[in-house]
Amino acid sequence: MEIKKILVVLLISAISLLSLCGCSAEQPVEPMNVAVVTLNGQNMPKYDQAAMDSLIDQAVSSDSNSTVSLIIADGEPHLAGETICFSTKQAKNGPHWDEEKETRHKQIDALLTQYQASTPGTDLLNAIRLAGRQLQSGQNPHKLLAIMHCGLNTASPLMMQNTDITSLGENTVQQLKDAGYLADLSGCEVRWFFFGDTDGDQPVLNPAQTASLQTFWESYLTACGAASVTFESTLPSTGQIAEAPPVPVVAAATTNIDLTTPISLDPEIVSFQPNSAQLSDKEAAQQQLADIVKTMCASNGQFLLAGSTASTQESPQRMSNQQFGLLRAQAVRELLCDMGVDSANLVCIGLGDTNTSIRSTTDDQANRTVWLVPMEDPLAAEFQLVGLSE
Repeated sequence: MEIKKILVVLLISAISLLSLCGCSAEQPVEPMNVAVVTLNGQNMPKYDQAAMDSLIDQAVSSDSNSTVSLIIADGEPHLAGETICFSTKQAKNGPHWDEEKETRHKQIDALLTQYQASTPGTDLLNAIRLAGRQLQSGQNPHKLLAIMHCGLNTASPLMMQNTDITSLGENTVQQLKDAGYLADLSGCEVRWFFFGDTDGDQPVLNPAQTASLQTFWESYLTACGAASVTFESTLPSTGQIAEAPPVPVVAAATTNIDLTTPISLDPEIVSFQPNSAQLSDKEAAQQQLADIVKTMCASNGQFLLAGSTASTQESPQRMSNQQFGLLRAQAVRELLCDMGVDSANLVCIGLGDTNTSIRSTTDDQANRTVWLVPMEDPLAAEFQLVGLSE
């Protein structure tokens, strides 16, 4: 009987010793490289720790060499802070290892919540390309791209605020490929959180827009070589960062504008400072022109911009009214190009106070405008005949 007691005591002691030495049956976890892309800005949910915890667990639980990087997808995407690299674990037993993993979690959360958007807009496309470079620079075979973003891109060459996003598709992906905008995501797992979730000034996307947007991004990521793409259904528990730089709004529905006939871009659409070719409110003009720009980009047609003035007297800058009208037309062209219109499709001339078939003799306000005329319209030929060319 005494021998049995001694054996039991020895067995318990051995088990305790094995536990203290960390010699458990726990299987080793494969190290991984993780890149998180998020805006942490306006118009969409910011980084949500609760949504990401389970995803980060594998990086936290590997013995060594896992890395975690943060890419901020603002107007100028950048690697934020220093990439976290976990060295060989220090814990020698289960409880201490749990404490060490908790410390690692806090380290990652600190990185992902510390930084936010610093420049206007959101260039998700180039943020993904930057994340691909970061992931491929690591040595671990398991690479994970975690995207926490609504999916709307507002920077060139993918300015969705000026595009009917229901028209995005394989052709868009091919154009991006031809222009060298594919990321290197070879062998990467992609997990996307909060896709289509908006906040702040950004209206909720309609179902057709959301479906088209998801199809586009899935096609793009697949073309980049992603091993798998998963759109998570997790609901956000966070909102936008309202004090971050502004992000252009993508309209929830597209208004079709008839550009087969001339349009007067009068002061209600594009206003100038008095006696100046400088816009009085660029942001307001962009909002007024948004639907026009979408239609222009979709049609890819050529247009004439003709600056007309109300006054028949010489401008304060001692230039002819035609020269003054040309400057205003050029200012509108610059604005349209900033919004995504191809400059090759725009020609500027100055009308000034030149008599034309549509110049009003009774309403000076109607003459204070910049005309947007499709090149195939007869009015374009008339304007070019009597106006001042560049």
